[in-house]
Amino acid sequence: MAEYISSRGGEKVPASKAVLDGIGTYGGLYVPVDLTPMDIDFSRLAEMSYGEVQTRVLHAMLDDYTEEELHSAIEELPDDMFDSEQPVELKGLGNAAVAELYHGPTLSHRDYGEMLLPKLIILGGRKNGLKEKLAVLSASEGDQGAAVFHAFSGVPGMEVIVYSPKEGITPVQEKLNAVQEGFNLHGAGVRSGEPDTQLNVRELLNNVEYQEKLTNNGFRFSTAGTGNIGVIAAYTANLFYIYGQMVHAARVQAGEPVTLSIPTGSLAEAIAAVYAEKLGLPVGKIVLACNENSILPAFMEEGSYDADVAFTETETPSMNIADPTNLERLLYELTGGDTSATANYMNSIQWMGGYDITDEMKEKLDEKFFCSCISDEDVEEEMKRAYEEDQVVLDPHAAAASAALQAYQDDSSDDHAAVILGTVSPLKSARIVLHAAGQSENDPAQAMETLAELMGTDVPEALKGLFEKDSIHDKSINAEDVMSETTAILQLM
Repeated sequence: MAEYISSRGGEKVPASKAVLDGIGTYGGLYVPVDLTPMDIDFSRLAEMSYGEVQTRVLHAMLDDYTEEELHSAIEELPDDMFDSEQPVELKGLGNAAVAELYHGPTLSHRDYGEMLLPKLIILGGRKNGLKEKLAVLSASEGDQGAAVFHAFSGVPGMEVIVYSPKEGITPVQEKLNAVQEGFNLHGAGVRSGEPDTQLNVRELLNNVEYQEKLTNNGFRFSTAGTGNIGVIAAYTANLFYIYGQMVHAARVQAGEPVTLSIPTGSLAEAIAAVYAEKLGLPVGKIVLACNENSILPAFMEEGSYDADVAFTETETPSMNIADPTNLERLLYELTGGDTSATANYMNSIQWMGGYDITDEMKEKLDEKFFCSCISDEDVEEEMKRAYEEDQVVLDPHAAAASAALQAYQDDSSDDHAAVILGTVSPLKSARIVLHAAGQSENDPAQAMETLAELMGTDVPEALKGLFEKDSIHDKSINAEDVMSETTAILQLM
């Protein structure tokens, strides 16, 4: 049986408990102790449906869920979950392909990670004797909030609270978060921005006294978002499906490695790629695109983590994550699964504002990863180039990943097949995308209409009349008020 452990130490637990708990002991994240390589026929993988791939890979990672339970959970998803013929569409872009991971109900890759999570948590509760109601917390970078809300809407026994940055996200992201309906959904915008939002939610989840208060009121915490290993497992399955689609489209020979280029926020797809390779997927170089708000360039280049990063608004808001959640899981892998070392590194952020990894860890990092910091100017130039040369409309995040891939290929002799993860619909950044295509439209609603026409598609149902809808989750709070707001929402005594 696959076992999980907190990245900072503690007892090993089955996958279902890791999913139910959301966050690990001592403030860590649950990580797999070991993953057994799957017996994979990659030619067969190319013919498997999305549901079949998800079932197989999820069972390999979360094996105390039966294949029947996982298959049933997938089959129960609405028939119109995706607005495209395939859940993930491939588009050619020069010598690479773009995997469009934004055909779900809230138009971002977050849908693909969150859509099964409520069912996995419910099953995990049954397997682990859950008696309390769940307070499911999430700190959103912009896209995650709407995806969490949509997935968890109306789920009994769960009060779902999402804290999103008030500044630095697009008008579409903000409004899409605000209009999600459900009697169990609660949200607030945090004025100080993403870094403090993540920090304060994580601190609350780790507050022992607050956990006792929850227990006394019949609640316990769980989490949504990429801190939950259930989401990472779904992202891992996505990579297998994308690889199968690449084989099916004759973009890679079955069994040959593929270079992945990822617009990087929480490092979720990056750690999913690490896990996918352990399960047997032929993963080549993992290219990380980040912006100036990330600590990753210095970490990847020098092996140094410096928590003091100034926050600047960018055209890639979903990458505005100074401290990537899943860097902790990556540290665990780089240390060879040493929970004490991982805990020391994470504690050093609080004690000393950062840390330096060992030479051996840095060698492992360099062997597998390439990182490039992409400016807004680079993003606009790449969007323009893709449209003019390949007639492909990229959103700013995919454009950043495309530019990072070009930087990697220019820096190396790597000629493996490559895939760029398109994580957000261009329609969510319509004004910026139109500008790159030589058009101007400042009204967000009209910009979406104009861009949809340019893309030869209709405005998706989730965005139709978006700005005419009443905002439900429009409260603003300060970062230090996350605890008191949570207490008020849950009506704790």
